[in-house]
Amino acid sequence: MKMRNLGNTDITISELGFGCASVWGKNFFVEQEAMDLFQTAVEEGITFFDTGYSYGHAEERLGKCLQQLGTQKRKELTIATKCGTRISDTPTVCVYHDWSVEWLKQSVEISLKRLHTDYLDMLHLHGPKINEMTDEVLKFMNDLKAQNVVRAIGVNSFDTDVLSYICDNRLFDFVMLDYNIMRQDREELIKRLYKNGIGVIAGAALAQSLYSNRVFQIHEKKDIWYLLRALKNFRGHMFEGRKYRFINKIPNFTGSQIALRYVMDNPYVSSAVFGTTNLQHLVENVQATNMILPADILEKIRKNGRFSSEKLDRH
Repeated sequence: MKMRNLGNTDITISELGFGCASVWGKNFFVEQEAMDLFQTAVEEGITFFDTGYSYGHAEERLGKCLQQLGTQKRKELTIATKCGTRISDTPTVCVYHDWSVEWLKQSVEISLKRLHTDYLDMLHLHGPKINEMTDEVLKFMNDLKAQNVVRAIGVNSFDTDVLSYICDNRLFDFVMLDYNIMRQDREELIKRLYKNGIGVIAGAALAQSLYSNRVFQIHEKKDIWYLLRALKNFRGHMFEGRKYRFINKIPNFTGSQIALRYVMDNPYVSSAVFGTTNLQHLVENVQATNMILPADILEKIRKNGRFSSEKLDRH
């Protein structure tokens, strides 16, 4: 597993990161299976783990995993979580934003307790608008750095205007954005962020597997959850995903390996984050770190990109 720098910080992270989110943090997914996935990820060389305050029981589960590892091993990992969201107390549970400094402070304290750690390597603001990144919020985040509670501050956003604003004003150490084979339009922005010293984490690196029929194959409860999420958040990309079905038929590669290798081959990306609840898929995905993307496959992927026609300097 190769390590990469996170922007201009002194943090290095594994080129693949594991997302402790979605089904991994849900009650209907057995906790021991979630912890086994974490342990396997560590054994496979992954050092970067990303979670969030509002991801079900994900922070608590990750905290138990870190407890089992012990203090010394925890120091070898990079743990990221998010703040700025909270969960309603109503019968119909919903997640909403709260950017008050009072809540941000409280949620960070809760996250530290859940994770059984006295510091966070990385802390994101979770999906803010430009006008929500106020002076008060920025001061709060920078104060956490000054107090050594947080090593690096960033933003998780898929909003191009927000990302461009962060890039132009150099407000944060890193961003997590949506970048994958179906979001090649992100590449110029990613390069700009990198040139401005801002680390780039590729979230949604597997493009929700929309290049595969797998999202439509329902075998158990978690499959229903994945399909509903895709329909809710990525309906517009579901038809486009058909253009990339060919990556599932490449000899000696899985579709996910092709998708991850494409993202990792971007020299301006610090880490490609994926999530899975399948141990075999986890191991297969890590194998992508030692693979070389065939030139003809890369050319076909880029030809299918809706927005990007410019060649990218790659490793």
